Amino acid sequence: MRLFGYARVSTSQQSLEIQVNALKEAGVLESRIFSDKASGSHLDREGLHLLRIKVEGGDVILIKKLDRLGRNTEDISFSDAVCCFLELSMRSSVRT
Repeated sequence: MRLFGYARVSTSQQSLEIQVNALKEAGVLESRIFSDKASGSHLDREGLHLLRIKVEGGDVILIKKLDRLGRNTEDISFSDAVCCFLELSMRSSVRT
């Protein structure tokens, strides 16, 4: 199992820093954090595309909030082999 992270903000004026730092604190290696500065309504995002290529069965993708994947998570598809998505707040509550 490998741990990946995904961060997204809607505009180039917003910062990814809070999300990326939270992913690092949760144990995601910087080289496995993918990000985009684009609206959630656009599914053609470079970081999301690269993440889809990298993940394999059994991998886990951490995200700060589920809505970072997109406005409609049903539109976000990964291969059958994938993984599970964990919001950082959910992961924290599972550990206690």
